[in-house]
Amino acid sequence: MTLALAVFPLLALAGDCRPVSGPRLLGSDLAQALPELAALPGDLFVGYSPAPGLRRILRAPELERIARPHGVNIPPRAQACFEWPLASLAPERLLEAMRTALERPEAKIEILDYDHHPMPPGPVIFPRSSLAPQPFTSNGVMWRGYVQYAENRRAQTWAMVRISARATRVVAAQLLRNGEPIRADLVKLETTDAPAFDSQAAETLAEVIGKVPRRTLAAGSIVERNLLGPAREIAKGESVKVDVKNGAVRFQMEGRAESSGHRGEIIQVRNLSSGRNFRARVEGPGRVSVLGVSPGGVQ
Repeated sequence: MTLALAVFPLLALAGDCRPVSGPRLLGSDLAQALPELAALPGDLFVGYSPAPGLRRILRAPELERIARPHGVNIPPRAQACFEWPLASLAPERLLEAMRTALERPEAKIEILDYDHHPMPPGPVIFPRSSLAPQPFTSNGVMWRGYVQYAENRRAQTWAMVRISARATRVVAAQLLRNGEPIRADLVKLETTDAPAFDSQAAETLAEVIGKVPRRTLAAGSIVERNLLGPAREIAKGESVKVDVKNGAVRFQMEGRAESSGHRGEIIQVRNLSSGRNFRARVEGPGRVSVLGVSPGGVQ
């Protein structure tokens, strides 16, 4: 903008201005502003159009410099003013652009707020890629778009929207406690209006049964995939088989898990005969192993 101000007299002054419709000012534009310049070649490049909200004013000295090579005289105090015609975007235009981008005619789009700044004429575009995922508790998300004008220029705009559609989601039928595997009786399917583009919502019971919530979820909550972890192969208090290996020596014993764990994790196991605890690696459901210890090390 600094360069533009240095090169062109872009001033927000009062006065009559001719509307521009392209990125360049031509001789035909000057002829529209000043009939005295009608003799100029219509395709003569005069300069660039101003940015929206600004004016390009060509005063007598500059007009004379442009007209003299073509043998055209201008009045001493002549000037020509150009600006973009601006108007606020109607919500209907925003909705039309959003529906085009979504390609989901069943989706319901609510515009909660939008940019009221005047915009130049041109197609309104809201790229699908600029729409952020909607959290389930969202009061709306920002969707950034633009008005394309003067061939490839863009005037940025925005809207706060809520987008929903009828969808089937997994819902907590009862309280889902942090760290406790989800049973079939704890969840259910519900079809309701939900955020249309939240990829985290679980849609089938198979996606959640047996998984472990990473935090407690209240009854009625929509279950999100990113809040679930794999079920622990071993739960605290569970009876486990302990495989003990030390070189060629191998034997198996019974134990009780003193902590929960996933496959590959180290947990505490109690020897049921001696009451002593030892560390073991989780190998799978109900099975742990101890490596490199003598039988006495787990007695």
